[in-house]
Amino acid sequence: MTCRRFFAGVFAIFIISGAGFAMPKPTRDFYVNDFANVLSASHKGAVLSRARGLSEQTGTQIVVVTVVSLEEQAIEEYANKLLNLWKIGDKRNNGVLFLIAPVERRAFIEVGYGLEGALTDGAVGQILDTYVLPHFRQDNFSQGILDGFGEILAAVSGEFTAPLPKTELKIFVGILYFIILFISIYWLIGGKSLFGLFGIVGIFARSRRHGGRPSSGRGGSSGGGGARRRW
Repeated sequence: MTCRRFFAGVFAIFIISGAGFAMPKPTRDFYVNDFANVLSASHKGAVLSRARGLSEQTGTQIVVVTVVSLEEQAIEEYANKLLNLWKIGDKRNNGVLFLIAPVERRAFIEVGYGLEGALTDGAVGQILDTYVLPHFRQDNFSQGILDGFGEILAAVSGEFTAPLPKTELKIFVGILYFIILFISIYWLIGGKSLFGLFGIVGIFARSRRHGGRPSSGRGGSSGGGGARRRW
């Protein structure tokens, strides 16, 4: 009986420890996940509406998350895990995670590498210092989150309305370069048949298609950009 109780206790500790370090799942709202319950209803609605609109118009996703505890993890590590687990952004890596841990008094804005042009580390730090932390120091988390979100939104709006992802742009430029090269060589050697020209281009295109790496179509990757603050 004593042995059974011992192993039962060990098993219970294992389950509790594992559950404690489990990463949270996104809520139905996705763009606003107030696990720490610090957002007012009106501010939550405003953030949710604007985040949805941005995603629908440009594909860029800004997700706000408040947590009760970071489970003894560094906030950068926690944010990076969350961004990848939830697949924030699309394959262009245009996602932003605004993570707040009110009890531990830490905040971090994680930026996908596709948005580093609009949200540099310096810009993110300035957003936190100027628009977020003054409210947080007064324990007015709701207003700080709303203002910080608004500045992030202003910075990224329109950033991804049209341009190709970096990898696809490089492939396109490479294909265009070789097509022009082939056409030039073909005409220099006296080629006159369009069928011959199209044949060369077709062979090259097939080789590129079978040799290239397929895109996963998923977001969530971060280039390590962002800034953290403590107050």
